[in-house]
Amino acid sequence: NTFGNNTGFFTQFATTALEFTVNSWLTIDSVTIYPENSGLINIALRTNPGDSLIANRTIEVPSTFTGGAFRVALGISLLPGNYRLAVDPSGTTVSGLGRTSTNTQYPYALNNDIIITGNSSNEPAIYYFFYNWRVTVGDICPRPDSELTVILGTPPSAAFTDDVATGTPGLTGFTVNVDASGSQGGTQFHWDFGDGNTGTGMMTSHTFTANGAYTITLVVTNPCGSDTLTRTITIQGIHVEWNDLVQEINMFPNPTSGTVTISFDMLASRDVQLQIINSLGEVIVFENWKQLAGSQTMQYDISHLSAGAYSVRLSVGEAIVVRKLVKI
Repeated sequence: NTFGNNTGFFTQFATTALEFTVNSWLTIDSVTIYPENSGLINIALRTNPGDSLIANRTIEVPSTFTGGAFRVALGISLLPGNYRLAVDPSGTTVSGLGRTSTNTQYPYALNNDIIITGNSSNEPAIYYFFYNWRVTVGDICPRPDSELTVILGTPPSAAFTDDVATGTPGLTGFTVNVDASGSQGGTQFHWDFGDGNTGTGMMTSHTFTANGAYTITLVVTNPCGSDTLTRTITIQGIHVEWNDLVQEINMFPNPTSGTVTISFDMLASRDVQLQIINSLGEVIVFENWKQLAGSQTMQYDISHLSAGAYSVRLSVGEAIVVRKLVKI
């Protein structure tokens, strides 16, 4: 696209920049400038706002230059966002560059992939320096076609969490929620839950129908590559009838800021374990009783623990019941 013709040289490079928005992953291949004379031009691309330097190009206008249009190769690849393109006075020896001061009508758009919205001086009638943009949409990953290519697109990094430690098994299954929002740079998320089932999306859930160890595999992809992360979890407590332990456990007060009372009734003499587990899966309290029977009441002081959600897990053999405890 042609954004106008220059109508005069401007020399105050430090005072203005051309502002634009990128809506697609793309590369600014080249632009046209109108130098006043030969010399060096330091073109700088910065964030908007923030004005952090992303890339710069030092261009030499040769001594044989006699005026008019001068094509500049940039090869700068960008992710969607807001940017500023300017001439950095540092390292620039050209006296001035052509600008347009008449018939300027922002915005200027290239198929909505890139939109030139204005300038940093808030002068709607003036268009600064950079004309006839040539843009390639997509394919911003590393490639050896030009030493001027700046790579801002990178392969993703996979990360995820699960709530197995705080989940509650049922008689027919154990639902696990997984969350890959901690991944970096991903555009697609594929899950393999290790039991023949798969899923997609940054956050999803899956119900396991049998006890055992399962390896969850997350594959995060973007146009520049992929990253894989695996984690093995243990599912237990499914298909267990509570014959030896009354299923309803009393736990009060809940939430609590200090002491919590836990009570339950054993219908027969059995070995019992009780655990209080934090959100990281760390066991804070562990009790192991041999041949426990009858009505049981325990008190625990958790005033020293950090505020948050904890799991109280009571185990009788393979049978497990989990209750949520909130510390305030």
